[in-house]
Amino acid sequence: MNNAIANTLEEIEREESAQKFLKMLATIQPVKTEYSSEQMVRMLREGKGQELLDNKMKQAK
Repeated sequence: MNNAIANTLEEIEREESAQKFLKMLATIQPVKTEYSSEQMVRMLREGKGQELLDNKMKQAK
């Protein structure tokens, strides 16, 4: 019986986590940038994260 209760609690926790994640996804807003998402990923992999941040700050002004 304890296992059944533990499993049920774990399932409830997973569902709550999924709901929180979906709510966070719904709050994402698009941003304007001069780079495509593919370019941004490539730059991050190349260690050019600061350049992306600088561009973001420039766009915000």
